[in-house]
Amino acid sequence: MIKSQWLISAVFFALVAAVILVPNLLQSGVAPKPATFASEGSTTTLASAITQGQAEGKPVLALTTADWCPPCQALKRGALADPAVQAWIEQNTVPVYVDATNPDSQGGQDAQTLGVRSLPTLAMLQPNGEIAHKLTGNASPAELLRWFESLNVATP
Repeated sequence: MIKSQWLISAVFFALVAAVILVPNLLQSGVAPKPATFASEGSTTTLASAITQGQAEGKPVLALTTADWCPPCQALKRGALADPAVQAWIEQNTVPVYVDATNPDSQGGQDAQTLGVRSLPTLAMLQPNGEIAHKLTGNASPAELLRWFESLNVATP
């Protein structure tokens, strides 16, 4: 009797775990680069983004991420895929994607320049390249939009 109750409990917990884990496993892997950071003509390095920001008088939004970082993938699939978030970024900033997967790459060097300590990190830089604000971790679209609006960096 005790063995059958244990077996029933074990099967129940296995089914619950499968229901919870399977959707996450199906979405595992590297999320695509958000469209805002992958558009034609987008900057490829922090230095080029700062140069463009200075020329346009816009702040630079640097997304620092890595392929091995699950919260980074969640942010890219979630808030950064939201149309309202994408529109705000495109209208108000010069976005740059900083891939810190390989610390010896340009992206790894750019992450060091930004003083990134954990991933994902969004850094808002003034047009001159000075870091004004940072947001670390995953966020919902609403949280990200509230953060953007609180920075008061909207450009005409």
